[in-house]
Amino acid sequence: MLRPLCAALLCVLVASATPRAAGPPTFAGIPWGASRTQVLEAAAASGLRVVASYGNDVELAGEPFGAAAVVHAMLSPTDGLVKVQVRFASNDTPTRTYATVIESLTRLYGPTEPVELFKRPYVRGDGREDEAVRTGKGMMIAAWGDERQPGQAAVILHAAQPGVEVEFESHAWKAESARRRHTPAGPPAFARAAAPAISVGP
Repeated sequence: MLRPLCAALLCVLVASATPRAAGPPTFAGIPWGASRTQVLEAAAASGLRVVASYGNDVELAGEPFGAAAVVHAMLSPTDGLVKVQVRFASNDTPTRTYATVIESLTRLYGPTEPVELFKRPYVRGDGREDEAVRTGKGMMIAAWGDERQPGQAAVILHAAQPGVEVEFESHAWKAESARRRHTPAGPPAFARAAAPAISVGP
């Protein structure tokens, strides 16, 4: 399985990435800890529309980074906004979407070192990267920032089956994630989503 390897690589990426911006990474300039009202106001100002609500969490839709996507803003009862997950609409060229988002995030937070993993018969640079990602035999990951310290945050971008996602995680998300796992009437599935993994078996 690539999951353990991907997790290890992701830790290295996050630890070594240093944002260029003065503050921690944020989505659409919405500050961490923002209230639900503040999130909705900032979302509307960014051209995002509300699709649904799940408790304190909000599902939005629009074109962040210039591509159609669904945005999930996750809020803690005590710490406000703690995580934002952006899921781009599936298409035939996920690597193009991935590259566009990397370009935008690099302008904001500086260069990073993306990681690309492929399973046979695909290899890096063979021109079939889109096919590999769509069929679950390829994964691309990039990260900025470091959410392990109070007041900090990280951005994690990955392209893998079923598509391209970018996650903005604050330091407070770890505690909120644990709270949700132990809450009987938990949040919807998207709030517990994890980065996809692919197998390296034959």
